[in-house]
Amino acid sequence: MKKLSILALIISAAVIGCKKNKTSTATQTRPVSIGIAKIITHPALDSIEQGIKDELAERGYTDIRYNVQNANGELSTASTIANMFRNEKVDIAVGIATPTALALANQIKDRPVIFSAVTDPVGAGLHKSLDAEPGNIAGVSDMAPVKAQIQLIADLKPVKRIGHIYTPSEANGVSMKDMAQAACDEMGIELVLATVTNTSEIKQAAEILAPKVDAIYVSNDNTVVAALSSLTETATRYGVPVISADPSSAPTSGVTIAYGIDNYQTGRATGIMISQILEGAKPSELPVKVMDQPHELAGYIDPELVKRFELTVPAYME
Repeated sequence: MKKLSILALIISAAVIGCKKNKTSTATQTRPVSIGIAKIITHPALDSIEQGIKDELAERGYTDIRYNVQNANGELSTASTIANMFRNEKVDIAVGIATPTALALANQIKDRPVIFSAVTDPVGAGLHKSLDAEPGNIAGVSDMAPVKAQIQLIADLKPVKRIGHIYTPSEANGVSMKDMAQAACDEMGIELVLATVTNTSEIKQAAEILAPKVDAIYVSNDNTVVAALSSLTETATRYGVPVISADPSSAPTSGVTIAYGIDNYQTGRATGIMISQILEGAKPSELPVKVMDQPHELAGYIDPELVKRFELTVPAYME
């Protein structure tokens, strides 16, 4: 009989007390502790958090102690949160978005770290590939269909220049910028770039960018999405539509059209992975989950803005 590791014993004991068991009368030992770190708060990341909680609740986990922390866009705060989770010895640490996932992975080595909404886990250094691999890290990638999103912009109206704002310190933002550049190069479209370091710079970047372009593309860059309304207000004033990769934030942020990963479904997929860990799976046994199924994508259209900008919505978006 193989000896169980200390970590396995801890999680197994917690699961007995946390998950509904219709056939057992085992008494609860203690709740499962799950630390969730978000790089910033905005509708997309909040939807992921809710999806995680809803999935675990539906799977019968009735006594989980969540510790949800927001780094407010600061890498130093993300590191502080990771250190806190390590000292508290949470059973599972969850990093929503690349910076917080990296902070957790750098500091927590003796228990599962699950990443969520990491666009490029390989490029970020969380995994060497999308396959299962040794270690304590597993998770969910929200790699957006960037080429399809750029094609959507080209289908809406004739475009020569597309604007794009990104944060150089966000690995996911850089990865999607590179993919957008490749797609634009292939289609003969100029990608006009602007960089920001925090949300307070978004409006100024939009003021510089909007007069130069035919449309603005917003990726899954968390800094940009967190201040999306200031971008869309400026772009709309210049008569420039904003096409976003984040359907979650689109209805309340003035986006013209959005198409991309359903962030709530990303949360549900992350919840499934957490439940697998709680039921005995090891992170080293779990490949990266890529959100690429039809039900995992979503779209949004603002008909008033479509009419205002005289856009032609392609049949595949209707």
